[in-house]
Amino acid sequence: EAIITKVTKSASGLTIGQSIQICYTHFTPGNGWAGPRPIPILKEDRKYPAYLSKDSDACYGPAARGYSFESVD
Repeated sequence: EAIITKVTKSASGLTIGQSIQICYTHFTPGNGWAGPRPIPILKEDRKYPAYLSKDSDACYGPAARGYSFESVD
């Protein structure tokens, strides 16, 4: 579960204070992996920027794969 604390842009209508579920599968690539960057495991009680897409009525998923929870500066 995640609580929205800031919204820059939202096509799905997210608002500050809203509670959402973020759902995704994490994998650990093996040696010599050549492919997309794995999505990190988020830690509890931390704040992350998030680039998400609405996957279903109950779930949001990472929209930028392994970069979904990093700031773009």
